[in-house]
Amino acid sequence: MFSNGVAQVDSVLPGTPAETVGIIPGDHVISVDGDRVDSASELQERIFTARPGSRPTLLVERNGDLRTLRPVLVAWPTIQY
Repeated sequence: MFSNGVAQVDSVLPGTPAETVGIIPGDHVISVDGDRVDSASELQERIFTARPGSRPTLLVERNGDLRTLRPVLVAWPTIQY
């Protein structure tokens, strides 16, 4: 999902909030709710621990342009074995 030790998007899963708001491979996520994101693991922690239904403000850089995106987060499905 991320590469190079920075929050660079490698892929976007179909049907996810990221796809819905238009995040594409190659995007760099700069901040979440105004707080700078310095690594992929930091971004994952911020998103995966957020409350379902919340709408974090993501600052995303694409080809030198900055975009503000507000996905609606959903609960991760429970996997039963």
